[in-house]
Amino acid sequence: MLNVALPFQRRRLRIDQQAPCLPSPRTLPFSDAASQPPETPPASAELLAGSMSMSAAARIRIPSLRPLRHAARSSRAFASAQQSPRLAPFSSCDNALPQGLRTPRTTCSVSGASRGFASTASLGGSDSLSYHANMSSAIKDAVTPALLREVRDFWFEHLTNPKALIMPSFEDNKRWFFGGAALDEACTKRFAPTLEAIRSAGVTSGSEVLSAVGPLTDPCDWMSLIILLDQIPRNCYRGDAARVVFTVFDPLAQDVALAAMAAGVPDGEPQIRWRFAYRSWFYMPLMHSEDAATHDKAVAEYEKMLADVKSLLPADGDGSRTSSSAAAAGEDDEYKAGAREVVRADVEAATKLAGMSLEFEKKHYDIIKRFGRYPHRNKAMGREPTKEEVEYLANGGETFSQ
Repeated sequence: MLNVALPFQRRRLRIDQQAPCLPSPRTLPFSDAASQPPETPPASAELLAGSMSMSAAARIRIPSLRPLRHAARSSRAFASAQQSPRLAPFSSCDNALPQGLRTPRTTCSVSGASRGFASTASLGGSDSLSYHANMSSAIKDAVTPALLREVRDFWFEHLTNPKALIMPSFEDNKRWFFGGAALDEACTKRFAPTLEAIRSAGVTSGSEVLSAVGPLTDPCDWMSLIILLDQIPRNCYRGDAARVVFTVFDPLAQDVALAAMAAGVPDGEPQIRWRFAYRSWFYMPLMHSEDAATHDKAVAEYEKMLADVKSLLPADGDGSRTSSSAAAAGEDDEYKAGAREVVRADVEAATKLAGMSLEFEKKHYDIIKRFGRYPHRNKAMGREPTKEEVEYLANGGETFSQ
């Protein structure tokens, strides 16, 4: 675990004071048990997730973000990227949740072409306007600024040292990917009602979510929304119920993540770019895709992140080039300077941790190259496995705890 003090206390305080993403000091307790925890931690965690085509992503219009350098567009124009109507979920598979969190309409159908979804393509005129108005209102009520703040307070509450936001240790990562019963239970109790509200609203794309939520003027709100849609569902819906993750929330998360990248949030905003504990979550939805082109995008993004980590290493290889000399050369901002101090304190650990994300993406991509999909999802998705997929899983193939 990195245990490095920044040499200038004043600098560290300035970083803290300028960090709207930092968790609040209040304690958010965990619960004791999980509804469906894995009995033993998997050999590796499913770290990182987009199914939207790159051509569609290129046409995305994003909300006007005053603090962001790379965005000045309206989120209302996201609909132009939609080439065909997608499928809107019923409030289904409620048996995946505790009784008190189930929605009134329970129609859990997982057979047939619809897979428990209903098309909204037939809606038109005033019915369509009413439907979308109700959907937007429901999402806006569920996904509030306070909720987004609560998501990141909860997700990063174990990182009490600001340096861990720059480069979280292996121990820090365990809570996210090997949290077991406690994390599943906490996610379900805190955020399952919000996730169910999103499902019940019948939202069909990430653009609809962004349009309903409104302009995200804080880069950390983008991150919180991605975590809410991509990571937390994986703790709330396990086993056969994981179908909800793959068919409902993954497409939404991938749309939002691609929109954030189009806005330049993860690699253009210093408070995200140089805090690798934040930045990595923007790319994880791409890893969860079963689309090869999306994995090409994921590999490229992780390679850029690793390159940024390496750019913080001493230029002469012996650490003699100090942060003050770099600042004098006009290369610094506050966040980059802090990141440099942390990375140079333990170059080997920082490089290894940064490379780990890229390696996990490549491990996921290898499965997609081999099978064209993730075999461990077949049961939840109602897909007939091939003989090769059966043999792969029987011989210890990756299931990523789902």
